[in-house]
Amino acid sequence: MMKRILLKLSGEAIKAQSQNNYDPDFMDMLAQKIVGLTKEGIQVGIVVGWWNLYRWITGTEIGITRATGDSMGMVGTIMNWLAMADFLNQRGGDAIVLSAIEIPRICGFFRRSAALHHFHQWRIVICVAGTGNPYFSTDTGAVQRALELECDMIIKATKVDGIYDSDPANNSQALKYPTISHQQVIEDNLRIMDLTAVAMAKDNNLPMFVCKITDIARLASQDLSFWTLVQSQII
Repeated sequence: MMKRILLKLSGEAIKAQSQNNYDPDFMDMLAQKIVGLTKEGIQVGIVVGWWNLYRWITGTEIGITRATGDSMGMVGTIMNWLAMADFLNQRGGDAIVLSAIEIPRICGFFRRSAALHHFHQWRIVICVAGTGNPYFSTDTGAVQRALELECDMIIKATKVDGIYDSDPANNSQALKYPTISHQQVIEDNLRIMDLTAVAMAKDNNLPMFVCKITDIARLASQDLSFWTLVQSQII
């Protein structure tokens, strides 16, 4: 039974279909669903990416180093979730933003003990700035935070409803995996997350659940049969 989850969202998720960096209607809908999970008794932690604001791949093409680009990305995650925290609070949630880099006038500094305290107060704990170090993806940071905060599983919310053997957008015959092992994800290079993150989850027996972002409210049912469950061993 899920009591505490870590929700991993991409920066592109909060952009949705908008031509701008943010889609306020989508963010409001997402906030309602996340607050709904807390009202059903699930403690929610969140890690978000930054690719709606900045892509280091593009940055290197114009002369920005990877390390600098990743630092820009960390700041981007803070911008994203200061905005999202506002939507969550407007919808009746109690969201707190904790950063891996110190910006004391903007948000709190991440400490494990503080984050666990906020969970016990039924706050939505938003972890930003990744691990605080360049060259580590927000996927890896999400798995790290899920382990530190003793989450039952990590939820990767995407545009599709699970893991497929090929891209369902390009292949109508693509087959969805109901369950799959971390090892197979790595061996088949199924890039649902950064492979470093998947390996870390595997080494620590952390289940991962890949679902469609618009359907996250269904997590309250505790039924994981309709998306893809990633675990160390397939039963």
